[in-house]
Formats: sequence, C-alpha cells, structure tokens
Amino acid sequence: SQDNETVIVSRPRNENVVVISLREYNAMQETLHLLGTDKNRERLLIAVERDKAGIQERHEIIEK
Repeated sequence: SQDNETVIVSRPRNENVVVISLREYNAMQETLHLLGTDKNRERLLIAVERDKAGIQERHEIIEK
C-alpha cells in the first residue's frame, strides 16, 4: 500500500476485482465528490488554470 500498487484479482466469468490501498480509495472518493457537481467542477478547473497562469489572490482570514 505504500507504493500505491494496484492489484487485479482475476475471477471466473470476467468478474475481476481491483485491490487498492484505503488511502488511494479515499483520495479517489474525495476527487469524485469535489468534481460531482457542474458548478464545483467548473470552479476547480478555473482555479487550476489560474494557478498554471500564475494568477494569485490574497484574502484576509475571517475569524469568528
């Protein structure tokens, strides 16, 4: 699990399964959640493009 190796378990009738680490599974679930809505996906993709372009914004922390 430390090297994120994926293991494919061959089963009869082509009903194979994949074994991955819990950490990798949780990361995949988080990614699916973050990309799960059109609006959130769009905001994240815009943020990635802005980062690639070196565009940054500074915001003050709001303490409650």
